[in-house]
Amino acid sequence: MTALLDDDLARASAEAGVENTASLATISGFGFVEVGEQWDEVDGLELIFEVPV
Repeated sequence: MTALLDDDLARASAEAGVENTASLATISGFGFVEVGEQWDEVDGLELIFEVPV
């Protein structure tokens, strides 16, 4: 799981692998909303989430 804070847009984003159920549950618990997906050469398919801060 990766998290990033973008001060200019006032949002936080996080990515987690589709099989990483623990990270997905944590992300969901903080109110993140899925906004897309990306391919990571090491981890494979990752889901991208954002939440306003």
